[in-house]
Amino acid sequence: MRPVRAALVLLLTSIPLSAGARTSMPDHGVYFSPGVLVGGAKTFGGGTGLNLGGEISVSYYMGGAVGGVVDGLYDLERQAGRAMVGPLIAFSTWGFDGGYLVEVTGTGSHHGGALRAFLTLGYVSVYARYGLLAGAPDFVEGGVLLKLPLNISRGKPWLFWPW
Repeated sequence: MRPVRAALVLLLTSIPLSAGARTSMPDHGVYFSPGVLVGGAKTFGGGTGLNLGGEISVSYYMGGAVGGVVDGLYDLERQAGRAMVGPLIAFSTWGFDGGYLVEVTGTGSHHGGALRAFLTLGYVSVYARYGLLAGAPDFVEGGVLLKLPLNISRGKPWLFWPW
């Protein structure tokens, strides 16, 4: 596991330092940002398990950002898929998103809402989320999200730090 962690750290720290990379904040504009997430969740009255999933957000960046987000993940402890859709607001590197939440298990589905706080530095975000579902236990989750912000307002996509 240590070689995997070391390779991941090296990759994430070297991307912004690539030849010709910009180290400033992104340009103003509309960003399409797909990403993958890995984390864990604690079910109240239950166990703790691994989460794997992905996210897509579209936002207008102007020093802060406003937009929308859709994410989906699989919770190995609950043996359930979850998806959330809703608005996001960010202030420089930190922000919040939340909205409608649905969880689908082998026995049915549960509906509710979620609120997530996040801190983003370059391509990496760390987050914590609280989920409230009707007919299912509440949960808290946290994790790491690796995102690729593409500025789509220039006519062709450019990365956050183009190289």
